Amino acid sequence: MSNIKLVHSGGNSVSLTTPDSNPAANRTFKLPGADGSSGEVLKTDGSGGLSFGGGGKVLQIKHAIKTDTQDFGSISQGAETAIPFVASITPSSASNKILVQMMITMDMNSTHGTFATAKKTTGGTTTEPAIGDAASNRHRVTTGTNDNATSTLRNIHILFVDTAGTTNQIDYGFTLSHNDNNPVTIYLNYHGGDSDYSYNGRGVSSVVLTEFEP
Repeated sequence: MSNIKLVHSGGNSVSLTTPDSNPAANRTFKLPGADGSSGEVLKTDGSGGLSFGGGGKVLQIKHAIKTDTQDFGSISQGAETAIPFVASITPSSASNKILVQMMITMDMNSTHGTFATAKKTTGGTTTEPAIGDAASNRHRVTTGTNDNATSTLRNIHILFVDTAGTTNQIDYGFTLSHNDNNPVTIYLNYHGGDSDYSYNGRGVSSVVLTEFEP
């Protein structure tokens, strides 16, 4: 077993040595050309290239919560509401990942299914970062629910990981839609039978964004 020994002027040394068992092939590790930043670690690209990076640490968490009510009237089948509110984040690197979590509390005056579609807006352009594949005329959405009842609170949860793709501000929000043949009203944070009684609930909706280094 061979090693490289670096001897300090005081006499003690630090050594780099081979693995305990014989490698399956010759290995070459290329050191980075510059030092990393404080707190970064030395990591591999899986092909022998070494670089300094964050090692998967969380960089920032942003969130927005909506506690008031809002309704969207006469929404036709397949049509989407406006984006009720957004959470905003400015990534530190375009290659970083954003964990997107949304909790939506809503109802509508129909027993049909409700859909939610995640939206991503950057520089005035809105895209859909997490929707189903195209299939003829089917409505491409992120997720949905159907509790087969009205005048009750429905909950929709969205969870996905997105690539930042920019260091400019990104706004994440959602729209709501349905599959009833007739136009319906969609209620956010309350239900259609809302009245001033203790058994009627009002809820919140929120968006949480977590930036992390891959």
